[in-house]
Amino acid sequence: MILSKEELVSNLIEKFLEGDKSCFVKILKLISSDVINLAYCYTHNLEDAKDIFQEVSIKIFKYLKFFKKKAKFTTWVYRIAVNTCIDFLRKKKKTMVMKEEIMKDENFSREELENRERLKMIRETLNNLPPKAKTVFILRHYQGLKIVEISRILGCSESSVKTHLVRAIAIIRKNLEER
Repeated sequence: MILSKEELVSNLIEKFLEGDKSCFVKILKLISSDVINLAYCYTHNLEDAKDIFQEVSIKIFKYLKFFKKKAKFTTWVYRIAVNTCIDFLRKKKKTMVMKEEIMKDENFSREELENRERLKMIRETLNNLPPKAKTVFILRHYQGLKIVEISRILGCSESSVKTHLVRAIAIIRKNLEER
């Protein structure tokens, strides 16, 4: 019988809580790509995404004993990851000044410059969305989660998630059309 990812993680959690600490590494391997992808959507930097994954891993280790099996484990992990990403960006804004991505003296083709500029505009627009709208957009369009899953992660109604998603899309569309 083949177990789903959620069932496999649930079994590993049971073993971990019973004292088999080696199961924690297996749990992390199962969730690492999801958490790093989510963090990358927030930071646009792989090293920062890996740092966030490390922070999330520590939080999971610390609080796993409090995990209530009413919700899916992945929902719980996404909630921790989203909060960690938001905290990370808040700290980064306070301590770092954003640098220009495109160096004027490098030799890029016109098409490459336009693509880079468009990606930069999308990132800026995404970064300037209201926090809930940004989170909903990332979870839906970058992580591919369903509305119902996002509502569980954020602890709000499905209609609220849909409202934030529509708002995010409208803002992104408007900003891209203006430029």
